[in-house]
Amino acid sequence: MFIRPRDMDPKETFRRLEKEKAAIETDAGFPLEWQELPDAKGSRIVSYLTSVRLDDEKEWPKQFEWLAARLEGLDRALRKRVRAL
Repeated sequence: MFIRPRDMDPKETFRRLEKEKAAIETDAGFPLEWQELPDAKGSRIVSYLTSVRLDDEKEWPKQFEWLAARLEGLDRALRKRVRAL
């Protein structure tokens, strides 16, 4: 979950981060999908794991590894930037 500064418009927060898109993706270590969602109040910066079977418990360790790596990458790429907003 992304927490924005209380006094900043969500779209402005997204646009400010999007200006650093290339650097954020480099720091994260993987590409991200940037979804401004013009008809919604908020926006998304996401990474999806596709072609998985959530009902197959044998795949869970691989899925958890993927999730942990993504969370670590996003933390590395966004923590300082969000605090600086």
